[in-house]
Amino acid sequence: MLRACLLLTLVSGCTRGGLVLAPGLPPVEDDPFGLDQWWSAGDVALPGPAVDVAGVTAHTVDLDVDAWDGETVTVTCRGGGDEHTRDTVARAGEVVRFRGLLADQAYRCSVSNDGGRLSTVGATTSVDEHPLPDVTVTGDPVELNDSYVLFNVFVDGLESNQQQVVITDAEGRLRWSTWLGDDAKGDVDSSWLGDDTVMYGGGYGVYPTQLSLDGDQLWQAPRAPTSHSYHHQAREAADGSVITLTLTDDVYEGTDYHGHWVGAWTMDGELAWSWTTAEAVEQGVLVPNFEDSDLFHANAAVEVDWPGCNLLVSLRDADALMCVDRVSGDVAWVLQQDFTLLDDAGEAIAGDWPEGQHDPEPDGDKLLVFDNGPDREGDVQTRVIEYELDPSALTAQILWPYAEEGCDEVVWGGVERFGDDRVLIAFPHCSNGDPEDPARSAIIGLDGDHEQAWRMQFDEETVGIYRASLIDPCTIFENRRYCPG
Repeated sequence: MLRACLLLTLVSGCTRGGLVLAPGLPPVEDDPFGLDQWWSAGDVALPGPAVDVAGVTAHTVDLDVDAWDGETVTVTCRGGGDEHTRDTVARAGEVVRFRGLLADQAYRCSVSNDGGRLSTVGATTSVDEHPLPDVTVTGDPVELNDSYVLFNVFVDGLESNQQQVVITDAEGRLRWSTWLGDDAKGDVDSSWLGDDTVMYGGGYGVYPTQLSLDGDQLWQAPRAPTSHSYHHQAREAADGSVITLTLTDDVYEGTDYHGHWVGAWTMDGELAWSWTTAEAVEQGVLVPNFEDSDLFHANAAVEVDWPGCNLLVSLRDADALMCVDRVSGDVAWVLQQDFTLLDDAGEAIAGDWPEGQHDPEPDGDKLLVFDNGPDREGDVQTRVIEYELDPSALTAQILWPYAEEGCDEVVWGGVERFGDDRVLIAFPHCSNGDPEDPARSAIIGLDGDHEQAWRMQFDEETVGIYRASLIDPCTIFENRRYCPG
């Protein structure tokens, strides 16, 4: 509605951000530099004080509006079909920064007030130093609520990853990124915290870190007490601490083995709580198998509120999802071995549990899991599956699965709920070096019936991802293209 509205004159009563647009504004063209210096003529609107471009990067434009000091103004940058706009009070010495712009794109930026004064200036963003690998998008972005998508992306599988954390729009265009280099392995976690802040960490080379969209480090976890690197997870807990994972060096009956440590760090760098798989070994719940020295490899630890436990830990190699009371350290149950699986009629059926799973996502008594299924027999290996649990009765019922033919991925993968029972899936692909391999990494949006409604697929076999999540377009980048309100 807003874009159509901009094509009209003041007579139509079109407003933006509560301010009436200056009468006689010309249409917004695809080439913003094709417009006259003032987007009006004669006595229709008066030229306002100067506005200058103070800085440009691949995804930002900084505007110097010192000459408007103290005035309430509407600042807008248009280009590439976007309209990034903000109502603000101009302050001398402060720039107005628009983030989330397209790289190598011409923008026309304006400052106006309700007195009918207007200034414009042209700006072209720079070429992105680390562009997004080529993608193909199918489906309608509206199926994702026009949200932005946050995820990690890397190349060459478990080798040199050339990794970055990125934000794209639902059309698959890069809007923001931070370069992690090639020290990090594939399992780098990322999440949106709001307030222009991204958190990421893991990958055996990246400390859990909170970064502003301007690239300022706001927080970083201390060195892990186990002397091993962080991996797989950097997730905010309900109390604002950050839940992390590392390996541990443990001993069982005189033999060394790898266990895992789960710990939450406060913003002051203090350890809020911790738990290790060694506690489960002491309780007899886990027994080391020395043929697999990393049997208790944990890849997720998420908060829950179930009887007797408040932390759900995913152990990949053990095919186990165990629920722990993190205060006492007691294991309340292990999903696969302690639960009875039920069909739609409530009758017990043979176990159909996750194998080599990643990213369990609880929601009340529902549990959504990315089920890698490396040892599953039959045609379907990797899938997403949701269970409804009764932790008191120790029963679980399969609600629905989603799988794709030929998808068989033993590592990585993530799921996230959004909207009305819709799901975002990060389907990974671990490159095997075979250019003829048809598998590709993809991020998929399922509708409320759990059918594919949107897909962003990477064109090259060597591109990998781990997790993905959505960002409400009304909380970031001020782009009326996706948030017209």
